[in-house]
Amino acid sequence: MEISNPIARNEKRPMLIAFFALFPLMFLSGTITPVEGMPPAMQYLSLANPIRYYMEIALGIFLKGIGWSILWPQFLAMVAIGSGLLAWSLLRLKNRLYA
Repeated sequence: MEISNPIARNEKRPMLIAFFALFPLMFLSGTITPVEGMPPAMQYLSLANPIRYYMEIALGIFLKGIGWSILWPQFLAMVAIGSGLLAWSLLRLKNRLYA
């Protein structure tokens, strides 16, 4: 069965996509520079990055010792981004299976 119009037809293409996608995501997550020190446009872009929320949760728990009562908005943001990506991938799978 041949897949029509895939994003990547061989192994090299997803590796290159991941390479060029991971570096901007890491810069926007706050691991290299704090989000508060970024220009306002970059801060706004970082809201769509799930690594930002993961880093806030990890640093909050391990370094600051704060609990879920403070970190629940970050958790909900990660759930929302994950749910959106899951819905998008299920729609793409449905379109491929029934196309």
